[in-house]
This record gives sequence, C-alpha cells and structure tokens, in this order.
Amino acid sequence: MRAASGDREVGDGAGGLRAIERPVGDLNLAQRVVLHPCHDRIDLRRRGGGGGSAGGPRGRLGLQAQIRCDGMSGHAYKENVLVVDDEEKIRKLVSMVLKQSGFKVTTAESGRAALERTAGQPFDVIVLDYMLGDGKDGLQVLREIRQWSDVLIMFLSGKDADVDKIRALESGADDYMDKPFNVDELVARVKALLRRRPGQIAEVGVVEFGDVRLDVSGQSVARKGESVDLSNTEWRLIQQLAAHHDRVMTHEELLSAVWGPEYRDDVQYLRVWMSRLRRKLEDNPSQPQYLKTVAGIGYSLELQAPTPPPAAETA
Repeated sequence: MRAASGDREVGDGAGGLRAIERPVGDLNLAQRVVLHPCHDRIDLRRRGGGGGSAGGPRGRLGLQAQIRCDGMSGHAYKENVLVVDDEEKIRKLVSMVLKQSGFKVTTAESGRAALERTAGQPFDVIVLDYMLGDGKDGLQVLREIRQWSDVLIMFLSGKDADVDKIRALESGADDYMDKPFNVDELVARVKALLRRRPGQIAEVGVVEFGDVRLDVSGQSVARKGESVDLSNTEWRLIQQLAAHHDRVMTHEELLSAVWGPEYRDDVQYLRVWMSRLRRKLEDNPSQPQYLKTVAGIGYSLELQAPTPPPAAETA
C-alpha cells in the first residue's frame, strides 16, 4: 500500500513492517495500516469523541478490522457485492473493507437505487440496511428482489430485536448482522455466504419422503408432482439432511455445514430456516412427519413417516 497525503508514521508493525495512520474521509476514524503487498492488517480506531449520532446504534461503527491474505499475496475474490445504506459513512466503510479483501463493490444510497442496480447487473451478495430513508425500507427491497432473484442477501442493521431478525430471515434474508458491527466479522460473513452457494455438497442421488422427491444431482425438489422453489440456504439445508438421512445431525453440524463454523452457536438461525423448510415440504409443519426435531440435540430427515398406533378395539 502506498503512502498518501495525511499519513502519519507511528512505528514498526509486526515483523518490522512500516506502519502508518491514515484519516478515513469524514468517518472520524484513523486507519492504522501495516504496509504489506496484500494488506495483511488494517485496524480502524476511533480518533475522537465521536462522530455520527452520539451513542445511537446508527452512529456507532464497529472497529478492529483484520484482513488477511488467505495464503496468497494480492488474492482477489472477484465476486460482486452491492452495499445498500442511506448513511454515506457506512457505505464508505463497508465498501472500503470489502475492496481491501478483493471484492468488487457497487453502492446504493436508497431502496429504489438498490432495485435499479440489481435490475441492471448481477450481484453475488447484497449487504442491505434495514432502515432506508426513501420510503422503501430494506424489508420491502428484500421482498421485491426475492420475486425474481435468489441472490445472497445479508442484512446490516441497527434493528437488533429478535422479532426484526426473524422477520428478515423469514422474508428471505440469508444472514443478519447488527450495528454497531465489527468489520472483520462482516468480511468473514460475506465469505461464509459465498461458501453456501448451490452445488458444493456431495451428491446423494434421488431421495423421496412422503410426497416429496429430492433430486440432488438435478438440484430440484418436487412435492405432489409440483416444483418447489427453495432458496440457496433452504437447498443446502435439505441437502445436508438428505445426505445424512435417518440419523440425527446436531445443531453444530448443520450450522457449520450450511453457514460455516463461525455460525455453530446460532441455533435460532437454524430454527427459523427449519420452520421455513417445513412449511414448504410438510403437510402439517407444526407436527412434522419427516423433518424431525430431536430436543436439545438437532434435526433429522426420516424417510418413512412413523407408523400410527393401532386403533383401540371397541367392546
């Protein structure tokens, strides 16, 4: 990384590499950079008493970013990410850290702008703010996009109540991250989302249970002869359960396989997605016959419905 106007040398970084502090626009932050061909470390540290709305969730920014090379100098992921936020400071910060990690980044300042961008070009991931100021909030944008696209969508929002998270996930979001946020975690979650794309699980052929036919090699699901539309996450979840049918998969196993190891403790995520899957594949989602819960342990896919007890004889 080249030195720029306004840089201040602050000493040696790890291994004797030169370190500088660089102001980051109007973010009221100082960027501490250890100079390295692939930007081995970047720390974002607050430089004053506070910019933005003091103390408010939309005014606080997560600090301490650590961006690594992934074993290659200058490795570029090349995936295209759309960042949607009505706060310019947040757009700049998220765009900066994603670009430093090798992603191509496009930004949108409103819900309408986001819909225009997604209609004009394909994206691999959308980082979407919940609260947008143009009369079309993130949830509305999500629902409109889901009418025609299964692009991976991560909510980044100051609305941290469980009901808001569940509403977003049930509407089709693939992930949800609270503000204030840690930028290192943000990059890790975007990478984890990309690992969830279809076609990355070993094929297990055709699996049938009840009136559902799951063709893993053809990546299709039908129920009562009609095609069932599954999101990327729902598809990976049913694939995992089908690949290990008739045995219990623990919460940690499913979360690590579908979301990545950093999600292994997010059991509530798993519950939400299992509920969505049951609504699409079970006759009675509240009393599932095939997608079974094993309390305190995990879930299993049972290919045969339990045999009902014999009717009691009448005298």
